[in-house]
Amino acid sequence: MNGWETTADFGLQRSGFAELGNVLAAELVLGVILVVVLLASIKEQRSSAATAAFVGSAVGLAALFLQPISGVGVNPARSLAMAIFADADPNPLAQVWPFIVVPVVAAFGGLLVWLSIDEDTIDSTVFDDSVLERAADAVTGQD
Repeated sequence: MNGWETTADFGLQRSGFAELGNVLAAELVLGVILVVVLLASIKEQRSSAATAAFVGSAVGLAALFLQPISGVGVNPARSLAMAIFADADPNPLAQVWPFIVVPVVAAFGGLLVWLSIDEDTIDSTVFDDSVLERAADAVTGQD
């Protein structure tokens, strides 16, 4: 179960999780590293097995470091599902927001880090900005 209150008792023999600031920082840093590893694996056009091994290793290392800090909230879907079905005190749904927000921010941050260390540009990524250009043209009245 994910969380950040040190008084949380989820039936596990441990001292509790870290404070919110530590959880946010750790999840953000390791999320960015995970995204950079994924993008590097894809960029090098490795086989699917190699990409899976690299990303799986990154997730495994993130789990090793994040388990005592936050309970490993790298995957927002897993975090939300556990919070919905958990019957614990304090309420897990009240603590799930960082585990949904931080991975999204980490994905964007990982993209920015990747673009700063690689020769690629935003146009060479899968980000399609034509929707934004059409919206900007509609707002300004240009064709």
